Parts: sequence; C-alpha cells; structure tokens
Amino acid sequence: MPLQTESRRLGHRPALDGIRGIAWTVVFFSHALTLPFAIGQVSMFVFFSLSGFLITALLLEERSRTGRVSLRNFFARRALRLLPALGFLLAGWLVVVLATRGHAPWTTTVPGGGTGTGTSPWAALEGVGAALLYVTNWAEIASWFSGYVPLGHLWSLAVEEQFYLLWSPAVVLLLAHRRRAVVGWAAALAATASFLDVALRDGHGVSLTLDMSTDTRAGAFLVGAALAVAWSQRASWLGAVTGPGRRPTVAGALLVLAWGSWVFAHRVHSPVFILTWVAVSVAAGLLVVVFLGDHKDARPGVVGSPVTTYVGRRSYGLYLWHYIWLTWLAGMGLPGVPLALAATFATAEASWRLVERPALARKRRFSPAPELRHEVPAAAPLLPVAAEIPA
Repeated sequence: MPLQTESRRLGHRPALDGIRGIAWTVVFFSHALTLPFAIGQVSMFVFFSLSGFLITALLLEERSRTGRVSLRNFFARRALRLLPALGFLLAGWLVVVLATRGHAPWTTTVPGGGTGTGTSPWAALEGVGAALLYVTNWAEIASWFSGYVPLGHLWSLAVEEQFYLLWSPAVVLLLAHRRRAVVGWAAALAATASFLDVALRDGHGVSLTLDMSTDTRAGAFLVGAALAVAWSQRASWLGAVTGPGRRPTVAGALLVLAWGSWVFAHRVHSPVFILTWVAVSVAAGLLVVVFLGDHKDARPGVVGSPVTTYVGRRSYGLYLWHYIWLTWLAGMGLPGVPLALAATFATAEASWRLVERPALARKRRFSPAPELRHEVPAAAPLLPVAAEIPA
C-alpha cells in the first residue's frame, strides 16, 4: 500500500551531475598535486552526502509509488551500475601488472611523490579480491595486502557499498510504519552516533581507521539521508534555507568546506577537528539540496553547465581510472598530470561506451515503476533510476 502522501520525484537532475563533476575534478587535482588544503577529502563528504540523499530519496519514491521496496531489484540495479565498470578497471590493471611480472616500479609510483617498487602478482590478486568484495577500506586499515597495491582509492566504493547493505534494509523496515519521518529521525540519530564515534577515535589521533572506517564515514551518508526525508516531505525549514533565499546557505556551506580543507590538512585534533567533521558533513548535505532545484529548474551556471554535467555522468569511470593513471605517470613529474588527465578521460569514455551504458540499458528491467522501463531509450546518457553516486 503506498504511503498516504506521495514523495517528491527525483527524475534526472542535471545539476546533480554537475556536483559530481566538480567534486571529481577537485579529487583529481588533490591526488595529482601537493596542496596545502585537503580539498579532496572535503569533496568526499560531498560525494557521500549526495549518495545518502539519492539512495534514500529513491527508496522513499519507490515505496510511495508502488507500496513496497524490492531490495532484490535495488541491489540488482546497484550491481549493474557498479560492477561492469569496476571489472573493466580491475581487468585492465591486472593485465598490466601481470605483463610486467610485478617488477615495474612505474606501476606503483605514488602520485604526489615517492618511488615505486612494483606489485607482486599475489598482492595484485589480493587487491582485486578486496575490491570485488568491497572491503578495500578494511584491507587498508588492517594492512591485509602482502605488498603495496595502488588501488587504495577504492576504499570509498567499499564504504559506500557497505552503507547500502546496512541502510537500505533499515529503510525498508522503518517504512513498514508508513511514516517517512521515522526514517529521517533514524538517520539523524545514526548520524549522531557516527559523529560520537569520530570523537572517540580522534582521541587516539588521526589515522586510517578514522579516515576509512565505515562507521566514521557513515555520518555524511546519514546526513544526506535525513535531508532526503525532509526534501521528500517538503519540510518548511529546509525550504527556508535552500529556497529563494539560498545564497547565505551556499556562502556559509562553502566557507565551512574551505575551513574543513584547512583543518583536515593540518590534522588539527579535537574538539576543533570533531566539530569541523560534523559541520562539513552538514554543509555538504545542504549544498546537495540547494543545487537539487525543482524538476524543471535547469540551474544555470557552473553546476548546470554542459561541461560539468558531462564530467558528472562519467564521474564513476573517471574516479576509477584517475588514480591508476596518476600512479603510472607519476614518475614524469608535473608533465605527467595533463597526460594522466587525458588518459583518464579516454579510458572513462571507453568504460562508459563499452560496459556502463549497456549495463544501464539492462538496469531498466529492475525499475520500480514498470512504465519507466519503456520511457527512456537505451542510448540515453542517464536513466531516471541511474542517478546514483559513483564514489
């Protein structure tokens, strides 16, 4: 039975592609260059908040329109969105490592400085296995790999998938009460618990455990999830800060993100670090809602420009490949950065055309709304149910 009040519908939002495009660009240059600000880490908060928002909003929409949520179809859509491009990357990377027999230093030269020593075939297989099982974050934290594996950037995909495995069934159970507000309160409480976990871990110093743990990173996802409930319910308080008078919200959120990039880069400890972590999580989520806009609002400007939306649509493949190319070309120094950028776009475009777009066409079969399965042509760049964050 559908919910009494129908949720807002997401559809295809070009501005959200633009957010992804800008966030990926920031991540690329944070990995490519040695910078005094942790702009890449701040961008991950935006990615995670956007992911939590979109997934929760889509689940609420499915429940509202059909009266139920199919977890089977949900995870089928996730698999079709994520696995083909990931497999394409891992296969290509593994072929290079095995072809060089793991002895080529350039395959493990660290972007931003540091020399490589090569990757043994066994360590490479360990890295591929961890990536396919979505446990790269825990493998990095626990030092499971028997050698250096330059696939560490896949930790964010692991955290994201682990969040989906826990949060989506929770949403289904909570929606059994027929009140979306319950989902929002649960998300807010769980986010608070995550932030308390950050406070406890920060007392032991900043580490990989703090940066990559699913429990500490869940806060940003859950802020996005809570905002998705408020947005779907057209909450008046949210409209007040993200509606026509949104400029102060945008300015304040950007200032918080800028401040966070300085704090995270200088490893400032509690209580400043903890408060900044929470503030950045909230600011990132608010920016997502601000730029979401109404369905017919094109949101002109940088976020809605053709360039940023193009990058956003390819952002999953771009994220997967950028660190690999930066690793392979790091030995060239600064000239290697534009080459890595060009190579990243080339391989991401190949990934999009060869594996991602065909998989998205199949993904329509698992759409929660049967009528949507024939609404969008197979060649469409982004399906309404494919509006999920890559990383």
